[in-house]
Amino acid sequence: MTPLPRRSAVPRAARFERPRTGLLLQLSDTVDVPLIVLAAPAGYGKTTLLAQYARATPRRVAWCRAGAQDGPATLSARLAAGLPELSALHSPDPRTPPSALAEGLAAGLDALNDGVDLIVDNVEDDAQRRWLADLADLLEEGHRLLLSTYSTGGLRLARRLAEGRALVLDATDLAFSSDESAAYLSERGSAVAAPDLSHLGGWPAGLALSAHGASRHASADDLVHDALGTLPPPVREHLCALAPLEVWTEAEAAALAPELAAGWLQAVQRAGLPVTPLGGGAYRPHRLLTGALDAELGRDPLRARAARRAAAAQAEARGDTERAAALYLDAGAPTEALRLAQELVPLYRDRGEHRLTRALLERFTPADLHPSLRERLAWAQIETGAAASGEATLEALRAAGGLSASGLASLAMVRGRQGDTAAQYELARQGLALGGAVVPALFWPFVQAALRLGHSAEAEQAAETFWRWARAGADPVRLAEAWQLRALVWRRTRPPQEAAQALAQARAAYEALGWQGRAAAVHLDELDLAVQGGQASEVLAVTLGALEGRLPAGGAVAQVRRLRLLGTVQRRLGQGDAAEATLRRALQAAQEAGIDPQASGLTQALSEAQQDRTLPAAPLGAAPPAEAAPYRLTVTTLGDCRAAVNGQPVKLGLAKARELLVWLALHGSGSRDELVTALWDGSAEERHIEYFRVTVRRLRAALREHLPAGLDPLPYADGRYRLDAALTVALDLHAPAGPGALKPFLPGVDSEWAELYRQAHAQRAAAALLAQAAASAPPQAAETCRALLSADPLLCPAHEGLILALRAQGDEAAARQALHAYARVLREEYGEALPPAFQALLPQAAR
Repeated sequence: MTPLPRRSAVPRAARFERPRTGLLLQLSDTVDVPLIVLAAPAGYGKTTLLAQYARATPRRVAWCRAGAQDGPATLSARLAAGLPELSALHSPDPRTPPSALAEGLAAGLDALNDGVDLIVDNVEDDAQRRWLADLADLLEEGHRLLLSTYSTGGLRLARRLAEGRALVLDATDLAFSSDESAAYLSERGSAVAAPDLSHLGGWPAGLALSAHGASRHASADDLVHDALGTLPPPVREHLCALAPLEVWTEAEAAALAPELAAGWLQAVQRAGLPVTPLGGGAYRPHRLLTGALDAELGRDPLRARAARRAAAAQAEARGDTERAAALYLDAGAPTEALRLAQELVPLYRDRGEHRLTRALLERFTPADLHPSLRERLAWAQIETGAAASGEATLEALRAAGGLSASGLASLAMVRGRQGDTAAQYELARQGLALGGAVVPALFWPFVQAALRLGHSAEAEQAAETFWRWARAGADPVRLAEAWQLRALVWRRTRPPQEAAQALAQARAAYEALGWQGRAAAVHLDELDLAVQGGQASEVLAVTLGALEGRLPAGGAVAQVRRLRLLGTVQRRLGQGDAAEATLRRALQAAQEAGIDPQASGLTQALSEAQQDRTLPAAPLGAAPPAEAAPYRLTVTTLGDCRAAVNGQPVKLGLAKARELLVWLALHGSGSRDELVTALWDGSAEERHIEYFRVTVRRLRAALREHLPAGLDPLPYADGRYRLDAALTVALDLHAPAGPGALKPFLPGVDSEWAELYRQAHAQRAAAALLAQAAASAPPQAAETCRALLSADPLLCPAHEGLILALRAQGDEAAARQALHAYARVLREEYGEALPPAFQALLPQAAR
């Protein structure tokens, strides 16, 4: 994997930094909102506010500053690097899909006993924002993602804001109030009055520059230029050479501008230019500043090329290949950039980061790119919304005789999506016939097309060839793919159980890698196999529904197939309306993705659903009983607390997790305040609220082990937690009274609510068993009363019932012994005598 660029720490406080008390309180009070977005133009103090919060909060913080080209692998590793417990995630496999990186990071956080704030500063790219938004959706209770950005593009905020799962602070929120402006200018000793700067609208950077004495302008560029004008001439003349650097230090600047004298950084600070101290003598210049310097540098092309080439060499030396490639291109050095692109593009390909591939390669002229990189660019365009351009490139290369085996695989996939199976088969066959190194991408379109055309023997031979190659290489990713390809063939050529075994092997391999998105895709294959075998059940329908959020992002083909299978299952269950609605959703998704509905089986499935709707209606009669939710959650509360889903024991490690489960099973739902009050007897301490969040995470994780991936067993909606409707809850408290009912409710739990339930249950159980004893034959009545007395020796009705049952059996000796025991309890515990009716049963001498 490409080494990570240097990780920046939480920035230190600047000399004249003003605490944003109100905003800090707002950040501290929204711990239950998983996504916090600071979205404003440059100079509004986004980084300053996040750094103030990070330095002040008692919560754990993982800080990461995003670079312009940082992909999910880099962001994930940087965030994990701030948490020692997540050391396994510090260097992910470069081929790990972005969705798996997010899932792995979220899963690692779930195992922590603390809430964590993930802070990502300076997010610039839509792709970064999309991935971070997906990560926020995966975060469990107590964890948050806070990010600063200039745009909210890619965050899909509308629904998150409506559901209370996001908070946005924009320029209006971040601007200084008039009081803050006046206080800031006073602290700086500025002669400028706050009303004279009202045209700045509270813009912090503008106030900072104006406080130094620069001319007042509404334009941010003008303010930066004003501050630049106050620099000493030697510094002013050579500072533009540092424009290509993201971080300024004396040592690194010397390579780009050796003319800068020692102390130039202090001069920059004194001038009030926007630079953020990072510690260790390093400073990060604001984008406004680097933009102004870059424009100035560009007026001297020779100097600009030299500075950018030197900065590129520095970036390459420290392992920041992405930054180095961009700088070489800026420097007009495509040969050096191309050398690095040849390293980066395979990494992007393996990780599925097609947008990064496209962003990098589209900066070259076509003549600069050799055919293999043009093929990679074409596939990236096909996968990112420019399919016509990508297809045209592949066809041009093919016409010129320059299309490689990998390019033929890409073109074959395009033809398959268009429904042209014959062309798909022929292109993939040509690629395989080229020989040379194995190209895994060729086997999939070839096998798919061969099976559709009835060439089963060829398909099986190709799958076995790929299997032998993957096994020889011992690469776990390729082995998983080989199992998956085997299953695709075996579904047509072998008994279903063999295909199911191959799919199980593939899914286990992906799960071991932590690639849940690909594991979900294999799970979809398993469900497809079950549906083809004629299966239909509510469990199958729920599993297909829950799989929606687990499939890889952007996987339109998989989502269309999932909807087709779900519609088929719904039709078999007699849910005609739901089936047709589901299949129409699938048809719309297929049309949007350019997927042929006939080839994908949608046309036939929808036709069958519509035919079912035209059949004569069933005779009117009583409505069928509502079918129970498909997963039965059995909760034992008497004696040892246990739980099971469909008979499989649930591992409830935390005592509070068991208590929370029982509370929700009894009450249906609860707000956070209700639950914390119940489980911690009204405590509002932050440590108990934090422990509650950990408890929720542990309970959810324990239940998820027995449910389909993607089904949340403990959803939080409308401000309340509840057990999901897919769970049918069975409590032993609600079972008919028997000897087991005398066990204590949640023994060892000392919460007030549990004690109240314990007392009430003991009274109800005793009353029910006494009623049973009264209606039972004497032997059974005596046994029941003895059980009651074993649980509560002071229960007078049980003493009386035992005496009467023993006399009814004719066991006078035992009855007298029970009578004496009852008299002793009344005398010693209550200071009372036997009731007259029972005194009459004593011998005359004992009265």
